[in-house]
Formats: sequence, C-alpha cells, structure tokens
Amino acid sequence: MMLSNQTAMKSLFANHISLTSEQLFALLGTCLLRFTLVFFLLWFGLLKFTAAEAAGIQPFISASPLMAWMYRALSVQGASDVIGVIEITCALLIASRRFSPTLSAVGSLGGVITFLLTLSFVFTTSGIVEHAAGALLPVPSLVGSFLLKDLGLLAASFSTAGEALAARQRRHKVSSSSLLMRAGASS
Repeated sequence: MMLSNQTAMKSLFANHISLTSEQLFALLGTCLLRFTLVFFLLWFGLLKFTAAEAAGIQPFISASPLMAWMYRALSVQGASDVIGVIEITCALLIASRRFSPTLSAVGSLGGVITFLLTLSFVFTTSGIVEHAAGALLPVPSLVGSFLLKDLGLLAASFSTAGEALAARQRRHKVSSSSLLMRAGASS
C-alpha cells in the first residue's frame, strides 16, 4: 500500500511539475541570480552601518555629481546609513518574489538604479584605472575591479526584474481566467 501511495504522489507531481532540462537550468539560474543579488545587497547594505564602510565609500560619493549632495544634507555616516537602508530594502523586496512578483520587480529595479550609480563611479573617481606599460588597455586598479563586479550585478538586476514582471503577468492572467470561469459557472 505504501508503494502505491508513493507512485500516486509521483504521478500527481509529474503532471504538474514536468520541466525540461532547459527549463530547469533557466529556473536554477534565475534563482541563483536572485539570491546572489539578495546576498550582496544585504551584505553591503549592513556594512554601510559601520564607520569603516562609511569612510570607505566617501571618496566615491564625494566625487559623484549624482550623489555628492548627500554630504551637504547628511553626515558621512548618515549618508552611508541611507544607502544601507536602500540596499537592504532592495534585497528584501527582491527576496519576496515567491509571495509578490510585483514587489520583487520593484526591488530588482532598485538594484538597477543602485548598480548604475555605483558603475558611474568608474567615470567620476580617480585611481580606478592604471596605465601599465605594455598593456593595450587601461588596467583596473583593485578598487576599479571591485566596482566592475557591479556590471554583473546590474545584469542580474535586469534579468530578475524581467522574470518577476513576467511572473506578475502570468499571475494576473491566471486570476483573470479564474474570475471569468467563476462568472461563467454562476450564469
């Protein structure tokens, strides 16, 4: 009897969960992108509440025409705290995908803005690239290399925003279909 129940359960789930290998890899890739974003945004967001991180981002913020205003309105630590709150909020919103694709998409779009801003530091902060003898292209400094990782996080933010918006649209279609079916059944 136990064996037939297990077979019945497998059959039940096989009808509802039949992913091709392509779909499985796409699903795993999207989940990994999403939680990589959550990890980095949470980690760096929490670090923003430390004096060392506030001092560490000061050269980038003060050289940025888009963000230097923060130091006129807030202290170095205050500006870092605000950035930390934004990063943590984006992380939590992105992580909410299972419960609210809409909120997750908002978090991912917040990630897009965040990483566009940090990538702009490549152009506004001195010492990001070094000119090495014999190199065809400028070589990123350690700080420049650190900032360039945000290019991958920017791509992940766009990808997870698109996936969350598509999930939102699928949910809307399903709930609209359910309402139509109920309306038809009651007529």
